[in-house]
Amino acid sequence: MTRILQIFRKDIRHLWPQAAASLILMALAAILDPTYINGRQQSLSYSLLVGFALPLACWNLIIAAIHEEKLPGDRQYWLTRPYFWKELLTAKALFVLVFINLPLLVWHFGAFAAVGIPLGEHLPALLWRQLFFSAFY
Repeated sequence: MTRILQIFRKDIRHLWPQAAASLILMALAAILDPTYINGRQQSLSYSLLVGFALPLACWNLIIAAIHEEKLPGDRQYWLTRPYFWKELLTAKALFVLVFINLPLLVWHFGAFAAVGIPLGEHLPALLWRQLFFSAFY
């Protein structure tokens, strides 16, 4: 467990600019979400943000997290402190959960609460949506 957290902390230290950009784009998309204001049409800027910029930022963050573990060379972390592939996979999955899935889930909770939909009844649907989002990206 400590190796997983070490890899996770290393990824946070190295990828905080990309993670911050993704979180800012997600917050901006949540603010511009037409769900929060009744009768408001979906704007072009919201469509571009959610349809293009946000997926691109998520893909960039996921790819950067995967490429943090460089394979060629002789100065890699995994050569000096060997760890198992399961630990590495768990740390990368934790990174994606914390910086992509958790903010997205909070955004969806906010949208449901703004419309007045009870969260308890629709929690399985939200979790399935998270699973679909993770599998898609």
